[in-house]
Amino acid sequence: MPKSVTATSKPPLIDGPEIDGSSKGSSDPGKASQKPAPDISGIVEEIDTFRNLRYGWDGDQALPISPAAIESAKRFIRTAIDAIKEDFRSWHRPTPCADPDGGVELYWEETNRWLELLFRPDDPDRILVVRGEAASKPTKDEASPAEALLLVRWVLDRE
Repeated sequence: MPKSVTATSKPPLIDGPEIDGSSKGSSDPGKASQKPAPDISGIVEEIDTFRNLRYGWDGDQALPISPAAIESAKRFIRTAIDAIKEDFRSWHRPTPCADPDGGVELYWEETNRWLELLFRPDDPDRILVVRGEAASKPTKDEASPAEALLLVRWVLDRE
């Protein structure tokens, strides 16, 4: 089966400050608890570029990327960023990939954990999840967007 492709080779971290609770440069104590919002425009735009992929984009028989899968992935990113900001966790940008079956993948890798979410063209409200830890066999399952959000928190949790 052909491999997924990314739109760019950007590093997985968002450029700029992480949401880590620091108040660098702020002399106002009231602003110390405010977190800068991560910029999601880059990843949303990157996912949007998958609309340009036509049949056979992988040099084989890859399907065009489903508009429903693209919209589901973008909606999930927006929800995930809001939730992570509320939790005061650091946001690490996933790597978005086009899937040859017409879906969109989001991939996170942190220290000893990794997570892949596949937004499928046939059922954008059910997400295929593959996750793993350093010494464990990967697990594969389906999840709702709310369940997938819990897994994003899990992969970003470095404790």
